[in-house]
Amino acid sequence: MREQLQGRNLAHVGCMLGLIMGLSGGIALAWVLILHNASAVLALGVWLALTIVLGATGFIIGNVTTGQKIEK
Repeated sequence: MREQLQGRNLAHVGCMLGLIMGLSGGIALAWVLILHNASAVLALGVWLALTIVLGATGFIIGNVTTGQKIEK
């Protein structure tokens, strides 16, 4: 199975997993913040930040594990 993945960029898989975790975790955290009378703007900011950070982290980890360089 590892030979089938050789040469493929798994950073996109890591990015997808990071985004899924960020979206679901961010929604849950935003819901908790709203239930505790935090402002909706704060909850939205936390949700966006968590999504972006976990998506970027997944992309970077995917690049590192596959040994590919990030192209600019």
